[in-house]
Amino acid sequence: MSVLDDFGDVLALTRGASFVRGDLHVHSNSGSHDVSDPLATPAAIVDSAVREGLSIVAIADHNEISGCAAAIAASHGKPLLIVPAIELSTMQGHLLCYLPDLQRLQAFHAQLVLHDRGLPTSRVENSMIDCLNRLVPLGGFGILAHVDAPKGLDVEMPGGSPQGNRLNGSGISVRPEV
Repeated sequence: MSVLDDFGDVLALTRGASFVRGDLHVHSNSGSHDVSDPLATPAAIVDSAVREGLSIVAIADHNEISGCAAAIAASHGKPLLIVPAIELSTMQGHLLCYLPDLQRLQAFHAQLVLHDRGLPTSRVENSMIDCLNRLVPLGGFGILAHVDAPKGLDVEMPGGSPQGNRLNGSGISVRPEV
């Protein structure tokens, strides 16, 4: 086995990693209470992403999904994939949730118990593990967000992810060898 001199060797492989530029944790002024920039509309985010050469973006507003539909509509005919997403504020911390299409994101969102919509105190009553369990049948997955921030899961519950040792801070399953 030889040492690779640069990523060009990896990109030339027919199997393995394919690298794209993207941002899977973007907030818009359509749903996130903490975004006050009037220019942070889903359409403007799409245009900016295309200008910057991104290939994939997820509008993951706090507890709301209206920005996803607007971003998907704005992306038609453009070289950009919009991933339907939401960032949930649970009692155990923030959870980024990704689904394969807008219809399943809407179905997932309809299952949530939301409080204080549109306010800085917006949150879901559902536990993090309940949210994860609702994602799976819809083909979605979750990633813990801000785990090392104040009030993040690793700060509040060091080593205590909602699924024990099967889930680390990036959301990647860690299974012990048998």
